[in-house]
Amino acid sequence: MKISYDDKTGGLLISFGDPGRYKSSQEVAPGVVVDFDGAGKALAVELEDVAAVIDPTEVRGLVHPRIKTGIDLRRFRERLGLTQDQLGDLIDVPRNTIARWEREEMPIARMRQLELALSAILRPSVERRFEIVFSDEEGEGDFECGFCGERYDIDLGMELRDGVPSQQPGALIRQHYKPDLDENEIKIQQCSNWHRWKSAPWELRNSDDGNVIARGTVHVSKRGTIEIETIFQAPKRDRKRRSS
Repeated sequence: MKISYDDKTGGLLISFGDPGRYKSSQEVAPGVVVDFDGAGKALAVELEDVAAVIDPTEVRGLVHPRIKTGIDLRRFRERLGLTQDQLGDLIDVPRNTIARWEREEMPIARMRQLELALSAILRPSVERRFEIVFSDEEGEGDFECGFCGERYDIDLGMELRDGVPSQQPGALIRQHYKPDLDENEIKIQQCSNWHRWKSAPWELRNSDDGNVIARGTVHVSKRGTIEIETIFQAPKRDRKRRSS
């Protein structure tokens, strides 16, 4: 089991399956979202407002451990239900060293690095991002969402003009969140997990040469307002000219 906690949003994610098998999510109760794999097996549970059911201080102490003494280390290990051997294997430290740290027979080496290593044990590997890939020569491409796992083949009708795409890639992301464009616009199915969107990176890449054309971040407020930050990359030839 792995746990991550977002101090800004108060969201707690408890993962007990392989994140790579993620397929969809369902809000089973107000503020409680369950992730499923393709076979319908639960992979994770997210509490969107953990303060309503759990003391956030307790969660922070587990997810972001503060190890100052041997007693702190032992309590953290016991909370996870790990033996000294198991913890030693996870952080690549001999069991005997763990035991001596806990008995305070020797000082804990590189305390901050140890805290980060212990925190990483609990952190699930979940990649929430958006990727748009297109061919400037063919005007076709695809859009991939890291929240629902869907990939859409689209006739983008996009081309580069002085290194800038002729269409705003953010429009595709907005439409996938909550389709509200007119009938003449490109249609992408609404994300099945649109309610999970909070903050995630996105990238636009030209498949003809592999260059990243633009990248940025998608932000969704608690009220459901979506904002898309965009940074256009300088064309490769311009970057070479600037560095010369």
